[in-house]
Amino acid sequence: MGDLLEIAELDGLSDDALSDEAVNLREWRHHYDRQTKVPAELVEELVHRSTLAVETWREARKQADFSMFKSDLAKLVELNIRQAEYIATKTHPTMPCSTPANRTAVDGDA
Repeated sequence: MGDLLEIAELDGLSDDALSDEAVNLREWRHHYDRQTKVPAELVEELVHRSTLAVETWREARKQADFSMFKSDLAKLVELNIRQAEYIATKTHPTMPCSTPANRTAVDGDA
């Protein structure tokens, strides 16, 4: 699948950044990269920590003591930064970074 995406990206389908083809290609690349670039161990740790954090958040909210959530939040931020480092690499010079804020914009236009 990665080879096919690369061929499509180099084939000019993404020349018009706002075309349906280019938008779809970016979305496919985004999902493919998220599925293949992030190690399974990191995904598992994110899921595990997120599950624990939800319980901590519920208790913190109940007690109106959000400092209880501070360490869970810090760990989730750290894990999400690590995840982003795996998927942030660009695959083609004309492709925007794969973030929700700029998935439909050309580099520099966001």
